[in-house]
Amino acid sequence: LRKSFIQDNFFGIAKDGTAGRNNASGLFVNAQEQSTVQDLQILNNIAANNGRHGIHIQRDDQASFTSVNPEAGQNRAVTIAGNQLFGNGNSGIFIDTRNGSADLLDFEIHDNSIGLTSTAIGAIAAGTALANTQDGIRLFAQADARILVDIIENDIEFNTGNGINLQTRNNSNTDKRQVGGTWIKNTISNNTASGINIGGRHGLYDEATGTRSPLYIGQEGTDPTDGKSLGNVFENNGQFALQINVGGTDNGDVGFTNNMVRLNRAGGVSISSNQELLAVKKNSFIANQGIGLDLISTGTVSATVRDNLITQQTNIVNGNFGDGVAQRLGPPG
Repeated sequence: LRKSFIQDNFFGIAKDGTAGRNNASGLFVNAQEQSTVQDLQILNNIAANNGRHGIHIQRDDQASFTSVNPEAGQNRAVTIAGNQLFGNGNSGIFIDTRNGSADLLDFEIHDNSIGLTSTAIGAIAAGTALANTQDGIRLFAQADARILVDIIENDIEFNTGNGINLQTRNNSNTDKRQVGGTWIKNTISNNTASGINIGGRHGLYDEATGTRSPLYIGQEGTDPTDGKSLGNVFENNGQFALQINVGGTDNGDVGFTNNMVRLNRAGGVSISSNQELLAVKKNSFIANQGIGLDLISTGTVSATVRDNLITQQTNIVNGNFGDGVAQRLGPPG
């Protein structure tokens, strides 16, 4: 599949806003065996009311996603941009990768509205909350699959599960399964569960060079093109802004930087890990109903926490109904 555009379609909904449910997903892309997908763009579609996912991409065997002749501004092999994904029976976007690791599967997800409308559709007003029944975005890597997903400037709100849910599965302790990327400039708010939930191996590791690349959730500074913060906004999620709960061989490497974490109803950031490299800096934690930053080590965790109110007062960690920062050894409880 070479240089394809899936653009300006209505999946599960008519132009007048009338539901026309598909029993499975709105859009399903399945790459198998030795197949190759090159420069795929999924742009400006509306996928709503479908029985499963709004957009579902599944990779099996040794299939690859490659960038060969990208359009201007296209930075990954697969681009999902400008779509409205709401009211689906499972997730707004589901990227499901399995099997081989020969190709680092790369995606960019930007400028989508997931869990709400961004424009008027018939009688449905812009900004209407219409939850996806599970997660806004679900990322899954199994066996040796490795994926890099950049998630940029999306509005991910009102989903019944998590805003973003990252999971991996290993069939043996030698499986490479990895999920990494850069997640910046998103609004991840008002979801019933957590803004981001991580229950699998996160961050990328290049065995050939020994180079580690953390999962970046927010970056310092502002975007020079529009002046917007490179951090994310997590507000009023039903659980945490970010929850990481991993054990065994599901080690992680994450940077959490320059984010606004406010009014989340179980706490700000909760991390329970057996093997974790963690950097938390220049974030604002305000009025969360629990611990602002809760670090639980069940094995070996290396954490750097700096440039928050507790040190140089460049961030705010206050108003929590529990501790500002808690660091604990041993299992949660």
